[in-house]
Amino acid sequence: MNNTVKYSVAGAFALAVGASVFFQQDIGDAFLTDEVHAMQVIANDTRFDDAQIRFTGYEPLGCLRGEHMSTGFVAAFDNGRQIPAVVCKAPLSSTANIRLK
Repeated sequence: MNNTVKYSVAGAFALAVGASVFFQQDIGDAFLTDEVHAMQVIANDTRFDDAQIRFTGYEPLGCLRGEHMSTGFVAAFDNGRQIPAVVCKAPLSSTANIRLK
């Protein structure tokens, strides 16, 4: 195999991996997050009573195995402290958990 073919294959592979990572976030944001449900879960947790919530989208590594719904957020408090966390939920479950990062 000559060098041109080697570099072409390596370049195609790198492009495919890069595109996969880029589109994984978009697909996750579209299908694997639920900001409405996550806001309800956060509102019921007293740790976040005085916090401003900013959603960060899909967090592929933020939850346990089997918890496919993964909605990331950052809780910002008046004293300047920020806490990143994820609301995790299994697909057919009615309960969700907040996992601090």
